[in-house]
Amino acid sequence: MDFQNFFNTSSDVDPTKKRGPHHLNLGRGLNTKRKNPGIVARMNQIDSSEHPLIRRLKGIASGKEFIHNPSDAQKIASKYGISLSKVQQGKPRTLGNKTGITIQFDPSSKKYVLTK
Repeated sequence: MDFQNFFNTSSDVDPTKKRGPHHLNLGRGLNTKRKNPGIVARMNQIDSSEHPLIRRLKGIASGKEFIHNPSDAQKIASKYGISLSKVQQGKPRTLGNKTGITIQFDPSSKKYVLTK
């Protein structure tokens, strides 16, 4: 059977229409049968309870971030169990064991500073 005879014998099939299994789905190569496209692996999720300044310092090797709002400094200190009165006296405190981030008070700018 040659090409001409194939189209002459099958008159019920329109040769101009696309057919095949990859034309039946929404898109080729896309996983459209998944339950929810917004699912992210737990290891790639961002911790929403973590302060953005701490998240930024964790991502870099070394740096310094000023805490401009005293309520943010209080939130960070309460999360890590640090007394801000001891920090104001000139005793820097570390945030956790693994972060390598310390909080200290800068008397010249009168703001708290996170350093790594």
